[in-house]
Amino acid sequence: MSRTSLIPWGWDDDWELELKDYPEDDPIVGRVTAVFRDQYLVRCAEREVRAEISGKLQFGAKAPPDYPCAGDWVVLKDTQGELCIIEYLIPRKNFLSRKSAGTGGQEQSLAANVDIVFIVSDFENDFNLWRIERYLALARAENIRPIVLLNKSDLAPHPEVCVKKVKEIFPDGLVYTLSAVKREGLEVIHQNLEGDRTGIFLGSSGVGKSTLLNALTGSEIQKTSPVQARDGQGVHTTSHRQIFALPQGGLIIDTPGLREIQPWKDATELAGVFEDIDLLAAQCKFGDCRHDSEPGCAVKEALGKGLLAAGRFESYLRLQRDVEALKSKQDPSMRPDTKKGRENIERAKKQNPERKKI
Repeated sequence: MSRTSLIPWGWDDDWELELKDYPEDDPIVGRVTAVFRDQYLVRCAEREVRAEISGKLQFGAKAPPDYPCAGDWVVLKDTQGELCIIEYLIPRKNFLSRKSAGTGGQEQSLAANVDIVFIVSDFENDFNLWRIERYLALARAENIRPIVLLNKSDLAPHPEVCVKKVKEIFPDGLVYTLSAVKREGLEVIHQNLEGDRTGIFLGSSGVGKSTLLNALTGSEIQKTSPVQARDGQGVHTTSHRQIFALPQGGLIIDTPGLREIQPWKDATELAGVFEDIDLLAAQCKFGDCRHDSEPGCAVKEALGKGLLAAGRFESYLRLQRDVEALKSKQDPSMRPDTKKGRENIERAKKQNPERKKI
């Protein structure tokens, strides 16, 4: 069966190689375009079908990431009935997840096989550098290129102020201003999705992700709601994650607004989010320097000379605290509030001298 019709959906020779050892010849392949509780929409070569996972996949799934999510490539069995069966999840090239909101601490799937993370913010109600840094952490942990989009430029009297602030935490990255309502600046999204790339919109409710998607597709495919005036917060208009093909080429995964964003990856996988501090830490006198009161601390020296912003350093410390707290939930033996946990943490530091760079 020819899969050329799947090329606009991201299929290429690399994915074809992933099927080389699949036990069946010429299997039916599709991409998960949406997830609805226990059912999936899957784009196949000839049509889009509804599907559910096989009993074997269900039995082998131990956590939410073991289930298909938006962006996954899967092998299906056509039952000639109302629902097809997903029999195999093709290994992912990357996987975005976060700690679920609340105190449960479970991993929540966001999307898979993404080429670009578009971090969407506005200039007022949602403009939060700490939140942007967390989105950057999610993208960099999976080696996905992040791009910051500052939407609603038509309402911003001095957009350059916010751009400058984002550039301070993302000095070598791409930061664009645009207006979804006036359809200004949208060409940067099209340019970065050339070659049938897959992008994902990440941002809080109310930043205009749905309006932006409507502007890109030229149709009202997503409902929109105004921001609540009393608290400046947006209303969830997108209820699930779904892939949309843009008329000019490229794909966008639209997601519900994320009011709480905490990374799931451990600190070593988040290296590079604070590359400026990592470089300073490499110059510290002691390999296990905590950048507190140790002599010869290059980070504290930079703070004292004004070469490193105090707010930037505080964001670094907060991310480390979040990662340590998450690690203790994932592995109780690493809890810092117990004697054994502290001993294990100290032992890990000694065994991993690169820890000073996280």
